[in-house]
Amino acid sequence: MAERGSVHYQSKGETTEWEDILIKKGIVEKDDVLRGKGIDPDEQRLEEAIGKAREAEVERLNARTIEDDMAEASLEELDELEDELADDGMLEKYRAQRVAEMKAKAAAAKFGELFEISKADWVREVTDASKSVCVVAHLYEDGVVECRVMEAALRSIARKFREVKFVKIRSQQAVENWPEANLPTLFIYRDGALATQLIRIDALGGKQMEADDLEWYLASQGIVETEMDENPARAKGRGANSIKMRRGVKSAGRRGSDDDDDDDDGDY
Repeated sequence: MAERGSVHYQSKGETTEWEDILIKKGIVEKDDVLRGKGIDPDEQRLEEAIGKAREAEVERLNARTIEDDMAEASLEELDELEDELADDGMLEKYRAQRVAEMKAKAAAAKFGELFEISKADWVREVTDASKSVCVVAHLYEDGVVECRVMEAALRSIARKFREVKFVKIRSQQAVENWPEANLPTLFIYRDGALATQLIRIDALGGKQMEADDLEWYLASQGIVETEMDENPARAKGRGANSIKMRRGVKSAGRRGSDDDDDDDDGDY
């Protein structure tokens, strides 16, 4: 039996009722109380955050319905669900929806490479084309090493995101007297107008920039839909820029042009 007047608390970092009163009144700091129990406050907060995330995930999964599963299922998964469903009409509805989505995606995937254009092509291949698809135009010059780095990354990205149109043009053809110090430059067009631009690639790793760095940037602008969960620069030990990722934006980037033109190379 516990001694009379003794106070008990669990060893996972919980505070007693009396300690909570002192903390609330500002007499003591919670971190100091935890340290007095041999508990690292930062680790405690991390454990609490992980616990809350797990609880939220459990609640989300418990709240899912068979309709939720079907709405996200592939054709193969829908076939597997067939035996579990009594409503064949519902199954056919979602199967038809998935087939339509697949056909739409296949129809949009019509590019897949980096096209060279000239000044005479600009209106047709960039301005007019951007009324139906996103267009990324690379301004380059052969003598700039970073332009070759950008081109290699763009070719890889173009093969992966075939629904976006990628073109390149010599900078002096695109914009007369465009400074070589601004190269490489990306002009990104939507809805028939310039939506944003990237000047130089210093913020993406400079000469060490790779395709995944560029993919992360384009995803931050709503041009492609990446499956990456975090800025690849972190894994490469370069730190990470404060990119505000727009989740749920489709690769075609058909959203309102609510972004101001970005003319710097670091603030994205």
